[in-house]
Amino acid sequence: MEYKYLKNLNTHSIQTQDHLELEFNGLYLNDEETEILGKEISSCKNVSKLSLKLSYNCISDSGMQYLSNELSQLSNLTSLILHLNGNQISGEGVYILGKNISKLINLTHLTVFVNDNQINAEGTQKFGEEISKLSNLIQLSVSLSFNSIGTLGISQFGQALSLCSNLTELSLFTSGNYMGDQGVAALTEGISKCVKLKSLILYLLKNEISDEGCIKLALNIRQLQELNQFGLYLNNNLITPQGIENLGKELAQCISIKDISLWFDSLSIGKGTANLLGNEEMGFLNLTSLKLSVKNNQIGNDGLAQMGHNISKCKYLQSLVLYLNHNGIQDSGIQDFIDQLYLCKDLSSLSLYISQNSVSDQGLVELGTKINKFAKLSNLVLYIDCNEIFEYNSINSFIQETLKIENLNNFTFRPGSHSLGLNGSQRLKKMLKRKGKRLVQLII
Repeated sequence: MEYKYLKNLNTHSIQTQDHLELEFNGLYLNDEETEILGKEISSCKNVSKLSLKLSYNCISDSGMQYLSNELSQLSNLTSLILHLNGNQISGEGVYILGKNISKLINLTHLTVFVNDNQINAEGTQKFGEEISKLSNLIQLSVSLSFNSIGTLGISQFGQALSLCSNLTELSLFTSGNYMGDQGVAALTEGISKCVKLKSLILYLLKNEISDEGCIKLALNIRQLQELNQFGLYLNNNLITPQGIENLGKELAQCISIKDISLWFDSLSIGKGTANLLGNEEMGFLNLTSLKLSVKNNQIGNDGLAQMGHNISKCKYLQSLVLYLNHNGIQDSGIQDFIDQLYLCKDLSSLSLYISQNSVSDQGLVELGTKINKFAKLSNLVLYIDCNEIFEYNSINSFIQETLKIENLNNFTFRPGSHSLGLNGSQRLKKMLKRKGKRLVQLII
C-alpha cells in the first residue's frame, strides 16, 4: 500500500499491512514531523517489508535519530528501503541510522540512499561497521553519492563490507566523493572478500580515478569467482586508452560473468574503447548480455570496427546495447561493425544509440539490408537522430528492410524530426498502419 501525503496516513489502516510503501518526497518535513511519522510506522508490528521515501525534506540528525529509533522496533522486518537524499544528515546522523538498523537482525534485503547530504569519512566508516553486523543480509544497496567521504571514508567502508560474508547482491553508488585510486583500490579489495557475490553494481562517476585505480579495481573483481552480473560506471574520471585496455584484459578473464554493463562516457579514450572486451586470446567468452556506453569518446570508424571484432568473440551473446553518441562515426564504421556481429548467431535483442554522428542516407539504407540478416532478432532499437539523414525514402527503405525479419516483435526507431518533418512522419505512420505493423514504435 502506498501513501503519498502525510495527511492521508491512516494509522489504523496501515497497522494490519505486512508490506508498506510510504512516499513523502519533497514535502519539507522537519524533524518533529519525521518523529511523528516514525511513531506511526513503529505501530505496524506485522510489517515485514517497508519502503520509506523521504528525500528532499528538512531532516537533520535529530530527525534521523527519532525515525531510526522507531524503525528499530520493527522486529519482523526482512526488507527495508530508505530514501533520504537531499536532507541535512551529517556523519553522526548516518551513524545513528546504521546503529538502529543493525538491531533489525532479520533483515535480508537493505537499501539506503543518502545522496547529497553532509556525510563525512567517520560517519561512513561507522555506518558501514554497523551494517556489517547484519549477518542475514544477502542483498545490499547503498548510495552515498555527492557527500564528503573522500579516500579515507570509502576505504574504511570497504573494510566494513568485507565482513558481509553472506552477500549475494551488492550495489554501491559513490559518485562525486573524490576517492581517487587509493580509495577505489581499498573499496574493491573489501568487496573481493564477499566471495558469495553473484551480482555487483558500482557507480564511481567523478571520483578522480586514473589507470592505476582501474587496474587495481579489475584485479580485485577477478577474485569473485561466483560473479555472473557486473555493472561498472566510470564516467568522467581520469582514465586513458591504456587504462581502458588494461581494465578490459583483466575483466575479460572473469569467465563466470554472463551479464555485464560498462559505462565509460566522456573519458576521451578514443580507439582504446575497442579493447574494453579483452584481446585475441581471451574475451568475455560466456557473455549472454552486454551493455556498453562510450558516448563522447572520439572512437571513429576504425575504433568501432575493432570493437565489433572483439564483441564477435562473444559467441553466446543474446542481448547487446550500445550507446555510441557523438563519436565521429560514419557509414563505413557502422557497416563494418554490423558485419562483425554476424558471428553472434544467438543475438535476439539489439539496441544501438548512434545519435550525433555522421551516418548518411545511403548509410542508413545499407544498414537496413545488413540488419535484416539477423534471423533470430526479436527486439531492435535504433536511435539515429542528429546524423546526416534527410530523405524520407532512405528512412522508409530502412524500415521496410527491417520488417523482413520474421521473428521481430518489437522495433523502436528514432530517425529525428529534422529527417522526416511532419509530412514524412504522417506518411510513415500511415504506411505502418496499412501494413498492420503495430510492433513499430516510431519516435520523432
